[in-house]
Amino acid sequence: METVTGIQTIRSKRQTSNATKKCNYTTEFDVRDKWPKCSPFLNHVQDQAFCGGCWAISTASAYTDRHCIERDKKGLSTLRTANTIFSSYELLSCTSKGSCRGGSPYKAWELIKSNGICTGSDYLGEGGCKPYPFGPKNSFPILKDCYNKCTNKTWGVPYDADRKNYGIFYSISF
Repeated sequence: METVTGIQTIRSKRQTSNATKKCNYTTEFDVRDKWPKCSPFLNHVQDQAFCGGCWAISTASAYTDRHCIERDKKGLSTLRTANTIFSSYELLSCTSKGSCRGGSPYKAWELIKSNGICTGSDYLGEGGCKPYPFGPKNSFPILKDCYNKCTNKTWGVPYDADRKNYGIFYSISF
């Protein structure tokens, strides 16, 4: 049996911060305790099936989580629906040099920063603009090319209206 791995390393200049020098932090922190209204997002783990897309799935999941947390900070609630889950499939098919054989989370974040990201649930949900098409029984996933349109023909929101960008990202060096 072939092991599915998916992170490719890249060397690049990254935006960093010296914020850690000024931080006081505790040894224990659970995001689910801090933002319990986001638990439906934070507790969900998407199955990548036989596609080495962990780099895209983890990035889309983190962006989805951050979206809920930022809304919660403003006193807004966020229901876990196809409208509030961001598409790992879009990152998988549209990030340069990314595929089911691996990719770079950093490049996925760069894609979100420059283009935004559309919605898309996992294969069970079949919702959003570009839902994840690979289920656990799909042992030879075929990744389609990147298109600026929804792959879900029943989704009633045009691609450009569905795509969101809620801000920039940054890395912190330790």
